Amino acid sequence: MGIEVGRFRRHNAGVLIESPQNPTIKRLKELREVKGRRVQGRFLIDGPREAERALQKNIGMVAAYVCREFPVDENLIKEFSIRGMEIVDVGKRAFETICYRENPVGILVEAKTWNTDLTDLKLKKPTFVVIAEDIEKPGNLGTLLRSCDAAGVEALIGCDATVDLFNANTLRASASAAFSVPYATASRGEALAWAKRNGVKIIATSPDAEKTLWEIDLKEPVAIAIGSEAWGLTPEFLAAADETVALPMLGLGDSLNVSVATGIMLYEALRQRR
Repeated sequence: MGIEVGRFRRHNAGVLIESPQNPTIKRLKELREVKGRRVQGRFLIDGPREAERALQKNIGMVAAYVCREFPVDENLIKEFSIRGMEIVDVGKRAFETICYRENPVGILVEAKTWNTDLTDLKLKKPTFVVIAEDIEKPGNLGTLLRSCDAAGVEALIGCDATVDLFNANTLRASASAAFSVPYATASRGEALAWAKRNGVKIIATSPDAEKTLWEIDLKEPVAIAIGSEAWGLTPEFLAAADETVALPMLGLGDSLNVSVATGIMLYEALRQRR
């Protein structure tokens, strides 16, 4: 039995937040939008698997919000406590207000965002990176990060990207690769200058290229440049590329999903390097 205290109900030794109108719940709800994340410098990690991988990568997590009316991993909560994180019990109605999943699990973690500017990317001698222009969908950014993680890419640079790394759909689609693959944002000019300064050969993708993927050397330091699904790479990027390659299209379609095309490129590079 709990004791009613205003919007809270005293629950065992802690405090259970039950109202969706609670100030903490309202603040966390703001983190569902990019403006809220930028103002607060925080984002939400939804789910125990994602939270566990964030722990492994020492992401700056500050608090865990736990709803025991859904499945909860008590060992993970114990690990949060060992790390000195605040553990906050939340009732079902309030929890459903702040979580993203249709079928929630009982753990939501608040973590600190970090700077994604290209000037903060720390790679001593880059040899294998991806540069993506005009990433418009959070899911695409997430799957790109996932492919980069699987293929051992050292960093993903997003040029003039409109999506946010800390978007819940990005994090979910990345399968936690957002915590392991360095991601940087830059303008086109900044990305091109970075590649030149670091001696990284730009490999551009274009359906009009004369060479196919299998005709070029991907063992040397390379930046694989990919464009939007709708328009491909900009003329500025194509003009600056050291090599331009195409993927054969034998069917009726004239393009592949950006993450599929990138995956093919990355695994050919991985094959050559092994």
